[in-house]
Amino acid sequence: MRSGTTGTVVTVAVVGYAIAMALVAAAVLTTGDSNALGMLLLFGPRWLLVFPWALLVPLAFMKSRGLALTALVGAVITLFYVSGFEVPVPSALRGGAGAGKALRVVTYNTDRSIALASRIGADMLVWNADVIVMQDCAPEVGAAMRAAAGTLLAGAPYRVFLDAEFCVASRLPMRSPVRMDGSRKEGRALQFGVTWQGVPVEIATVHLPSPRNALWAARKGSGDLLDESVQQRADASGPSRPGLARASGAPSAWPAGASGTPCLPAGTGCASIMCWC
Repeated sequence: MRSGTTGTVVTVAVVGYAIAMALVAAAVLTTGDSNALGMLLLFGPRWLLVFPWALLVPLAFMKSRGLALTALVGAVITLFYVSGFEVPVPSALRGGAGAGKALRVVTYNTDRSIALASRIGADMLVWNADVIVMQDCAPEVGAAMRAAAGTLLAGAPYRVFLDAEFCVASRLPMRSPVRMDGSRKEGRALQFGVTWQGVPVEIATVHLPSPRNALWAARKGSGDLLDESVQQRADASGPSRPGLARASGAPSAWPAGASGTPCLPAGTGCASIMCWC
């Protein structure tokens, strides 16, 4: 292949892939998993999309500075906005209540695991978080959290709040916990407030239907269940969305099923709402 042709191929590949990743990032940030494509992007191995840049970036540097800059921008977009890579704040890693400027929150769906009860005390000690929020939490885990809360020596003591399937442990006083029921068990949401370094913060957690079966079917080559799974989560979260949106100051039509990302701040940032699914 002649050098001119090679240069054209490299240019098209770099620019084309950069544009494609920018479009993917826009889709992830604006629609979440509210459609079948978003589900595949968010729950699939997004990190694989970073690897083509290992070849394209060196080739771009060999071609021109402008193309190299395009490749670097595309790589950054892919790494942080598509694959979801994050750089932790050192002070947050050293964390604990009052230790730094970041509010340290641990949250995950326990999938009704009872085995978690035997180690939750040790986990809480390692996490050293300000707030711990668990969805689909078994009563045994909640009881173990309450038992461990009074024995942990590191940091301020935890106050444990249990409501239906939610288990919350907070070192900060909780304000006005409210549960919002969805159209089915998985549509429930729990919202409460804390004050962090003088700033009121609203925290909400939502338990939505799992896309596990639909994603497993898609992995086997059948995407028929993807749209059905999207609709299930939209229907389940419908009743709780207006309440969460009012708390965040955002429109009630925020994307259903958006997971793992902060919602819109209210006002000028003096209050915010943090949502996880």
